[in-house]
Amino acid sequence: MAWYNSSSLWSVLVATLALVLTQLPPILQWFPEYKLSIQHDNRIGVNNAIGIIGHNLAIELHNKGNRELNVEKIELEIINPDQKKRVLNAESFSPMITGGGQPINLPVNSVKLSPNESSSGFIFFNQTISPDTEEKYNEIRLSISQSIFDKQQLIEWGALNPRASIEASESLVDTAIEFFEEHYDLEKGLHKVTIVVYTQEKAEPFKTHLEYTIYGYHIETVRSQTDDYKYGAGIYGPSANSKQVWLKVRPNNRVN
Repeated sequence: MAWYNSSSLWSVLVATLALVLTQLPPILQWFPEYKLSIQHDNRIGVNNAIGIIGHNLAIELHNKGNRELNVEKIELEIINPDQKKRVLNAESFSPMITGGGQPINLPVNSVKLSPNESSSGFIFFNQTISPDTEEKYNEIRLSISQSIFDKQQLIEWGALNPRASIEASESLVDTAIEFFEEHYDLEKGLHKVTIVVYTQEKAEPFKTHLEYTIYGYHIETVRSQTDDYKYGAGIYGPSANSKQVWLKVRPNNRVN
């Protein structure tokens, strides 16, 4: 009798094949699937670096595919009301820490997600500026801080009032305000925004679309931070929570 007519042999082969298959991953995992969910907070912060505007946003990345994803870079694409497009780059990723621990800024490309793994944190998106602009920006911050410090040293210890604000030299403050006005470009109206996540594994980036509206009071609130430059406040960040601008974010299901 031919071997292929042997029922016992076929039983052994079927049993062996079944055993092998049980050791393999599910068939759906045989083929790579790259899928990333991008969730975001319902508001986005406006960062003001002496007129150079950036944004900060809390996001969650969730790997819903069956292969590991290694993030290369994250961008924020913004289309202004005049339809001009600009791209802000994510410079760091700050994972959310429970228990009140100190936040840690990590490189964006340090985010690695196994299948079904998620990671959430804050991302600061900043403009790419020229070396000359960066040098001028840091020079202004240093000169104002140094001016205030030098004036403090001239006050006798017994006469120093810790509650009194010491003002930087007027010429330095004027230079800071001129720099602000030169670079400040926050524009009133509807802005269409795309969060773009690039990974090593997939040629095409993952995207999610949203939008926000900038109103006149947002523009003036940021501009009001210049009032505090003479005290050294505002050149590093808002001097008060009331001067921090947050924009309401909405999903944008339309094509940008």
